[in-house]
Amino acid sequence: MSKAKRPLPPEERADNDRLKAIWNSKKAELRLNQELLADAMDVGQSAVSHYLNGYNRLNAKAAARFAEVLKVKVSDFSPSLALEIERMAQTGLSVVDDEDRRPTPPPENHAQLGAEIDALMASATPRSRSALEQIAAAAANGDLSEADLIMLEQIAQRFAGNKPIPAAHEAHNRLRKRLRNDDTSTETDGV
Repeated sequence: MSKAKRPLPPEERADNDRLKAIWNSKKAELRLNQELLADAMDVGQSAVSHYLNGYNRLNAKAAARFAEVLKVKVSDFSPSLALEIERMAQTGLSVVDDEDRRPTPPPENHAQLGAEIDALMASATPRSRSALEQIAAAAANGDLSEADLIMLEQIAQRFAGNKPIPAAHEAHNRLRKRLRNDDTSTETDGV
């Protein structure tokens, strides 16, 4: 027989409730669901749900990650944690683990990648080139959100992994073939 988890004290529950209200107001704008938010925070989806629904107490690290991904200040949902984070910063402590701050080194084949990117841009359609240029500009300006990066990673993984074509694309191809077949049949009917 397991013990039921004790409910959060009212002041801590209020932090979670404010966070959930912010989440509900921002998720559509940021094009996030709980799974994408969890990926961006490097936690499980159930942890996100437990924070948002007040089952788990927020801590400084979780609050900082929520604030970063949702593009708000910690003080918007938890003044007490914002104060704790400020005190930690004053003493030289970090809310983020050292491994979270470690920069990613450039790939060993950086020069080769540059040439491949140039070749891709030269062979891309004007529409594709425009999309890639907009993404590059947003990245250069620091305008890509965590949700944007997750989406771009998913697109790259889909192409790199040779995953099956999504059902919607398959349906589109079937329709295209059927229309093509109908077009050829009408030509041969002499109509």
